[in-house]
Amino acid sequence: MTPLWNETRYTLSYRIGELTLFRRGFSALTLANHFLELSTAPDELALPEALPRGNVDAAIILSHPVHGTLPRVCTEGPFLRYVPNQ
Repeated sequence: MTPLWNETRYTLSYRIGELTLFRRGFSALTLANHFLELSTAPDELALPEALPRGNVDAAIILSHPVHGTLPRVCTEGPFLRYVPNQ
């Protein structure tokens, strides 16, 4: 499976409970493949070699069911992997 990355505008909301403190928008590469097309081994997903300088700030994978448990935060090459839920 070849990952399809789309450049998009993404917004994160920073909240305490239901109260939104602020939002931050940024440019990102978002994985366009449906999660059923992805391997359940997270290391088999080919991340972008590098983010285009000046164009995007992050690579985002919204849904990726995997076998096993991933650490909440770790590094993957030049990327920081953050896993909010499992």
